Amino acid sequence: MSRKRITLYIAALVCLLAVNSCKKSTKDKYVTYGEMEQEFQASLGAEDSLEVLSRANALMEGLKKGEVEESLSKLHMVKDGKLVQLAGDDLTALVQRFKALPVVDYHLEYFAFSLAELNDLKYDVEIGERNTSGKAPTMGFMLNPMKVNGKWYLCLKGKNQSSKEMLHPIAPNTIVKKK
Repeated sequence: MSRKRITLYIAALVCLLAVNSCKKSTKDKYVTYGEMEQEFQASLGAEDSLEVLSRANALMEGLKKGEVEESLSKLHMVKDGKLVQLAGDDLTALVQRFKALPVVDYHLEYFAFSLAELNDLKYDVEIGERNTSGKAPTMGFMLNPMKVNGKWYLCLKGKNQSSKEMLHPIAPNTIVKKK
């Protein structure tokens, strides 16, 4: 074999290795939303569902008993990208809403785990007495259970957060950057 040919083979091999290493680093940095969702869901066990539902049902029972401020003060929210306990004007507004529209009864509509910081837990809340046909006025109450450092927090679902019931939720094939 000639020197030129060997040099050409080595150059081709180097290029191939360079392209291959770029593909690996890109794959390590970017995944689809669906892949991240599957990874998170696979990390959960039955105890996660039980803990979230237990906390949420305790919250709803407290609201039903009229323990509005005490119950709602256990909620959290995301503010400026950080998890904080619900307080101040945010807590006051929610307390006023639930005092004006007291919980008569509630039913779990659905819950779904997506990511540590983006999940759905929705209740159908009866806010008045049933009429003669057995129907009561209702409103939806959406929570966003978040798992932070292995601990679950019940958070209010923000109006800018995706949910499974949105008309256009996050598509599973959306490319996202890993943290």
